[in-house]
Amino acid sequence: MKLKNEKIISLVVFVCIVLIFCIYVFNINNKKIIYDKNKKCSYVDKGKNNKPSKEVIPIDKWIDTPTYDGSNEVTHPKVLYFENGFNGYKYWMVNTPYPGNDIFLENPSIIVSNDGINFTEPEGIKNPISGYPSEYRSDIYYSDPFMLFNKDHFELFYRKTKSVHDGKYIKNGYNYLYYTESADGINWTTPKLIVDNNFKERYMSPSVIKTLRNYKIWYTNYDCKMKYMESTDLSSYTKPLDVKIKNFNGGVWHSEIQYHDGIYKMIFITRNNYLYYTESIDGVNFNEPKLIDTKTSKNGYIYKTTYIFKDNSVELYIPYKNYGKWEMRYKLMTKTDFYNQINSKWLINDKYYYILKLGDDNE
Repeated sequence: MKLKNEKIISLVVFVCIVLIFCIYVFNINNKKIIYDKNKKCSYVDKGKNNKPSKEVIPIDKWIDTPTYDGSNEVTHPKVLYFENGFNGYKYWMVNTPYPGNDIFLENPSIIVSNDGINFTEPEGIKNPISGYPSEYRSDIYYSDPFMLFNKDHFELFYRKTKSVHDGKYIKNGYNYLYYTESADGINWTTPKLIVDNNFKERYMSPSVIKTLRNYKIWYTNYDCKMKYMESTDLSSYTKPLDVKIKNFNGGVWHSEIQYHDGIYKMIFITRNNYLYYTESIDGVNFNEPKLIDTKTSKNGYIYKTTYIFKDNSVELYIPYKNYGKWEMRYKLMTKTDFYNQINSKWLINDKYYYILKLGDDNE
């Protein structure tokens, strides 16, 4: 009798072990491992409560960008996306009209959209929101706007350049950064000077990220070298550091940097008309850049590009100068397709492919 009871107990224990193992395997199969900068790995449930990803239908087309001067030719876009909309719109873009490369019209302006393709000026806006750099055409001009959203308001940064100061002429030699903000995207505060001229720094194409502690600021000089500095109050700044890009000596002309889930993502152009993507953990040391395909039937000159990373898609806004006219190319693709394109075998080494895939999973 005792032997029989022991066999029953052993059988029950065995069944329990099998059940526990099956439950464990089921749970593991319904989780995925993602990269965490503080841990080697963590788990995220594929629960029934998670919203299903919307199907991404690729788009690659020219879009209209209305301007205050009527030319509809813009450069240097920066777009922000609000999933639930802000003041009636999901997409808010700042850009500078630049028909015929006319610097007098190169003034930061706002347009909006709900689908990322059909843009318009928001009701009540008075573009250019920066005003004009001078009363009459001269060598003074604005350029290179960058816009961010900080808690409950927009913050806009842009550059001012002139060639004459106190009677001394240096072509494009005097450069400054200005700042303005808005609670609704329509009404903007009076612009104020936040970075004065420094002959060592040119402040081209600034990117700004606001953290709880400070502002992180990147920019490029005329020698195509990137710099990085910080500020807590936009009045005093740390000493600029050199931004380094692994295995790249081509120089950065214009760029945009964003921060997603512990990774700094940068898309930049070079003077010889190439567009690249790269990533960094610290914002100063970037990985080897990968080429982004910008070929079109027109194959014009490209300029500073802005972009949006969503859960499962990437949107690019690429200005092209085609036959003397600026046009905007909009590209929508799945995130997988984006990474696959830049990770083409002839563009990548195995180590960096792994880093990019971690970034992809981390979104």
